[in-house]
Amino acid sequence: MATARKYHGIHRQQLFHWIAPREDRITGLKGKLSPDARREYVKMLRGSLEKGIWVKSPREPECLNLGKFSQPLDKAMACFTEWSLNESRPHTTEYGRMGFGFSKSWLIKRGGQPVTYFDQSRSGTFFKNLVSLLKRLNADPVALDKLLFLVHFTKRIHKRPTKAEDGKATKKTRAPATTRAPDPFRRAWSKTMPYLEEREWRVVEHPLLVQKRHLVDGPKTGEPKFFLPYEAGRELFTLVLPDNQTVSEVLHDTQITARLFPDNAPHVTVLSLQDIGTF
Repeated sequence: MATARKYHGIHRQQLFHWIAPREDRITGLKGKLSPDARREYVKMLRGSLEKGIWVKSPREPECLNLGKFSQPLDKAMACFTEWSLNESRPHTTEYGRMGFGFSKSWLIKRGGQPVTYFDQSRSGTFFKNLVSLLKRLNADPVALDKLLFLVHFTKRIHKRPTKAEDGKATKKTRAPATTRAPDPFRRAWSKTMPYLEEREWRVVEHPLLVQKRHLVDGPKTGEPKFFLPYEAGRELFTLVLPDNQTVSEVLHDTQITARLFPDNAPHVTVLSLQDIGTF
């Protein structure tokens, strides 16, 4: 028991799910928040507190490609990150400026778990074995679907370069510099691995999660496919809003505050993204 207490503070205790409305993605997640985007954030928060986290099909599904083999990973899922709040700004500029913080144990009970990262190159042994199993089970739809469920908890280490980046890299190719004698004492460090740095967790759609009511059916048409319900205060620990003005608007909305600050349960901690890193 003493050992458990001793190491309790080493690991991050919360996982964050970051979202953005369409309006904020259009105007750019690095720029100033527009009034329309702010209204959309408040609307999304109201809907989330009522129904839950969206579990939806990826906008751009990851794809396992090796030679002529191609397998999209398009099951509905909800993604979370272990990044602590003071490290989260780069993450929010890609995924959204509103964050929902939950405990790891809460997510695990709902089928969530960490992602396994792998090297998707021809020399990557993990990847090659994965593709080999997918090919072998192609004739058995039930077994293939079970394997695909597990594969949705994997992710490549590196991001795929965009077409613009590919073109840019090609144009800037130069002749190699004059060779120098290698420094025998120099260590070689790899470049930053963006996906790996996210330390992602996922909840992936599965009939058992629906049966246990951990996942609730979404609207009959469109997204999300499912909702992941939660109880504010007891299960939602922290809410991060895009800026101080959004915090003010939220705190003046009685429909929202009734859920964030329940009478007979812990209150949700409400923070502004503008203030992250100042305390």
